[in-house]
Amino acid sequence: MWAWEMATRGSAVDPRGLKLEVNEFDWTKINNVIYSENGVVVRTIPAIHGDQSASFILEWNGLKFAFSSDNLPNKWWLAHTKGMDLSIHECFIPPEFMVEKYGMTPSEAIFVGTQGHTAAQAFGKIMSMTKPRHAVCYHFQNDFDTARVVKSEIRKTYDGPLDLALDFMVWNVTKDKIRTRMAVPNHESFPAPPQRMKQPPDSMKAYKWTKFSLSGVEPESAAVTNALIAEFNKKNGTNIKPALTGLPFRKKQ
Repeated sequence: MWAWEMATRGSAVDPRGLKLEVNEFDWTKINNVIYSENGVVVRTIPAIHGDQSASFILEWNGLKFAFSSDNLPNKWWLAHTKGMDLSIHECFIPPEFMVEKYGMTPSEAIFVGTQGHTAAQAFGKIMSMTKPRHAVCYHFQNDFDTARVVKSEIRKTYDGPLDLALDFMVWNVTKDKIRTRMAVPNHESFPAPPQRMKQPPDSMKAYKWTKFSLSGVEPESAAVTNALIAEFNKKNGTNIKPALTGLPFRKKQ
């Protein structure tokens, strides 16, 4: 799927946004530095969610942040995330909700909600043991009915500062204060202006369409599209040829 995405888009737009730079690291290493640049240090510790899972610890300017990824509370988290400024750890809804909301069997609900993920009381326990300045639980549907129950379960084992994460929740972290607020996004926004010159697409890597797909271009609507392109060219001093909607007319030539 990714190869198709790169082939279809990379020959038509700036291809740099489609490039992936993969940096592998040994997930079994403990407190392992995988990034250190401009005063920012990122370390990893193993997570329990199948082999090759990892949690992340970020340090910058005297501040520390820990992020669990999918995880069970474990000895590495306990040893290396004590006293974090912001500690974000996954937390799941109780098994009863898994049965009700997901339609799981009881055994499925127990495994997924307490073995493959962190039960709410277990989240509270690991936070009470590591004592962050501010704890955040995430990875569950935070709704009117689930939030009340999850928070109640957490409070059985943890009484410190706590947020139940929501989309667009933001934390402003300083050495003196941690402030939680909600961002207000523009859901219909356009991309931000590019920060560097665009790179032309590589037309030599154009996706090779099958004749079957190309045979389906409808001529009358294609003609309307071509007229639009011709008007665009006239206004902008360009000479862009329609790649697909020009096909029905090329065949007649």
